[in-house]
Amino acid sequence: MMKHATTIAEELTTRSFFKRFKTVDIVKFLPMMKVKQHEIESVLFPDFDVCIILDGLVESKFHNSGERIPKPLAKYTQGDILGYLDGDNGSTAHVETWSICMSRVEAIWMSRENFHALWQLQNKDTKKMLV
Repeated sequence: MMKHATTIAEELTTRSFFKRFKTVDIVKFLPMMKVKQHEIESVLFPDFDVCIILDGLVESKFHNSGERIPKPLAKYTQGDILGYLDGDNGSTAHVETWSICMSRVEAIWMSRENFHALWQLQNKDTKKMLV
């Protein structure tokens, strides 16, 4: 199993977001990750989890009861993160924000606690630190 986990982790390190981590660190977190596929026009709800886009396009729109047409907020592609409260001030987890798949989307989902632990590891490897 370790050989397969290493192969998967090595593949992830070729993707935006995961480039900043060591393969061995990704292997440790693989059991805590779920890869999900979402069809076009699916709505993503990162209420309690964090979603890392592997492939596809997601558009977030703000829709409150006072407006007929939702306001576009952001577009997310490979390597972008939804549901990380420290990264987006909670906007993607807000009840009036809809994150809609504009194409087929492949994403990794993990708990906020596990994501935060993974996120902290990037600060330990100064060779891969993003500036």
